[in-house]
Amino acid sequence: FALKDAEMYDEHNDIAAEARSSMLTGELGEVKYVMADKTGTLTRNKMVFKNCSVGGVKYGSKKQESFNPRMILSDLKSNRRGNSGDLHQFLTACAVCHTVVPEKKLDTVVMHASSPDEYALVGFAYNAGFKFHTRTPSMIMFTELQGDVPIERQFELLQVLEFDSVCKRMGVVVKREDGSLRLYIKGALDQPDSASRSDLMHLVESDLVREMKLIGASAIEDRLQEKVPETITKILSAGMHLWMLTGDKLETAINIGFSCNLISNKVTILVLKSPVTEEVTSQLRLWLTQIGEKRLQKGLRTALLVESSSLDLILADYDLTTDFLRLALASHTVICCRCTPLQKASVTRLVRQNSSGCVLAIGDGGNDIAMIQEAHVGVGIHGQEGNQAAMSADFSIAQFKHLDRLLFVHGSLSLFRTNRTLLYTIYKNALEMGVV
Repeated sequence: FALKDAEMYDEHNDIAAEARSSMLTGELGEVKYVMADKTGTLTRNKMVFKNCSVGGVKYGSKKQESFNPRMILSDLKSNRRGNSGDLHQFLTACAVCHTVVPEKKLDTVVMHASSPDEYALVGFAYNAGFKFHTRTPSMIMFTELQGDVPIERQFELLQVLEFDSVCKRMGVVVKREDGSLRLYIKGALDQPDSASRSDLMHLVESDLVREMKLIGASAIEDRLQEKVPETITKILSAGMHLWMLTGDKLETAINIGFSCNLISNKVTILVLKSPVTEEVTSQLRLWLTQIGEKRLQKGLRTALLVESSSLDLILADYDLTTDFLRLALASHTVICCRCTPLQKASVTRLVRQNSSGCVLAIGDGGNDIAMIQEAHVGVGIHGQEGNQAAMSADFSIAQFKHLDRLLFVHGSLSLFRTNRTLLYTIYKNALEMGVV
């Protein structure tokens, strides 16, 4: 029935809901825990470059719809703020540190990016005059503006350090036209100063990775999908628990939590981010004691936020796991930050094995597949990064808002029909026995 539901059809992308497992439709009516990815699931995964900071100077504004490079171009020419060198390096990094593949069509260049944030950064550099246009296995080429004159640049591409979900970074090693070597790395600030250990081992041995310099920081906006706050409010009002498992940092996760109605000012927020086992243990036990007393008195609602450093300790220790589950399963909602795909899957498995309710996992990317497959019911969203999650799930939908009808219409009706059929069968058999 979901396939024929007009309200679950995305006309813009021509995508309809699909059920790949008819055996699990009844489970949709019994869901108690929803494990949700953030990027591409709750948000659109359409990144918009908003602002940046280079050499201590901020460019851009939260109020603008799209970034205007006018001030950057002015500072590059005049060096009036003394940061033109940093600006040049920052724009060069954005133009070369990526895996984007350009395709020339008539008078334009179409960029094919593996992730929306790479597309946003390359587009930002392009609009600021550093126009990446050609890529070969051994070369990367772009034009840069010097004054008003475009200059062709050609760097030899020595190594691409692929994005690593643990370190959350990627990088490139290039040889510039003057023969000098440069290692450009982009990614999370709070990760170690090296990228993936396996990829950088030979670089460490050759003494290339040293004296890394921060040349700039960027802010890229990813907006919520349509009707996400309303859908989450309905899920929580139905007595379900929604867990958000995200790779974002704590501050971003909190902001998104407030934006989508996952947490509010009426909820007590508990933050667990210590990398020390003893501190995590004492904090969990303190909260269990305090919240147990307050809940009996006031019906306290809590939101538990856990960073990956603490989550690693919890997953590796039986006693910590037990305390964490007691607190998490009683919480209004749980947000796990800086999660790797493995951690997402481990948390989902933990809830499935230790709770009495049905667990549903929903995601849109290839890194969500393990999480989706660990749940009782897996739901995939057709995302910007492909259909891997949708093809691996029990059910696929076009947008997060369609989870509303999947759970509360098709799930509830399927459970109702199953129960009625079961009752009919029981009474039918009882009647036949009575007649005999």
